[in-house]
Amino acid sequence: MPEGDTIHELAAVLREELPGRVLRAVRVQHQPVASAPGNAVDEVFALGKHLFVAWGGVALRTHLGMHGSWHRYRPGERWRAPRWSAAAELAVDGTVYVCFRAREAELVDLRGQRHRAFLRRLGPDLLAPTFDPGPAVQRARELLPPSAAVCDVLLDQRVAAGIGNVYKCELLFLRGWHPLAPQSALDDEEHAELWRAAREALRANLGPGPRSTRGRRPSRAGSAAGPDDPRLWVYHRGGEPCLVCSTRIEYARLGRHLRATWWCPDCQARGAPSAG
Repeated sequence: MPEGDTIHELAAVLREELPGRVLRAVRVQHQPVASAPGNAVDEVFALGKHLFVAWGGVALRTHLGMHGSWHRYRPGERWRAPRWSAAAELAVDGTVYVCFRAREAELVDLRGQRHRAFLRRLGPDLLAPTFDPGPAVQRARELLPPSAAVCDVLLDQRVAAGIGNVYKCELLFLRGWHPLAPQSALDDEEHAELWRAAREALRANLGPGPRSTRGRRPSRAGSAAGPDDPRLWVYHRGGEPCLVCSTRIEYARLGRHLRATWWCPDCQARGAPSAG
């Protein structure tokens, strides 16, 4: 599932391949393209879950959502997904880059008002070279009510950009918070610690290999992961014993958008609705 770490990894790969290459064709589903062929790619960068490929003041912006992916093909090579699912295509000499099943794909004017408004809406990127949790805490307080469930706060890209459902579940476990704890239960320092933990988890998963959060010890005492242990603490482990306390992992669709959520009711008692 693409989250901020995946998009930053993808940007790093494409930065090795695309800048300076001349675009021979550009296609974006449901959007006409003017004067793109013949321009060289200037840069590739990620902002949260958004990937940008930019040339001449214009950029292709893609958001992969839950099911999107980028493929690389030689000209004439058979695609591994149906053409109708191609949200965007970029062709350079010898290679075609195809984005399939993206939630969003569009051409944007990087100097335009619409793009500037997008940047204002998007919270600070957790994987930016520097990150201060203070603005994320402030945005959470300003944009969401005190009663907002912390599981919703973490997923709101207006607060901070990059966290998806996997990290939402894992971070709440690592910090010991119940998913439905109201953000009013977190003082500013606890709020900041949650964002610091988010940045640490995302940064630790940059690079090759499957995503894992077991390299981080939860707030309660726990043991380090062994070679045969699960890579994640609670995500997709409903009904299985907690790796810290052996309590049964719970599952439900929680929050404003009823997102799939896994948690340990014992390790994550802080802010639990039943606790008052």
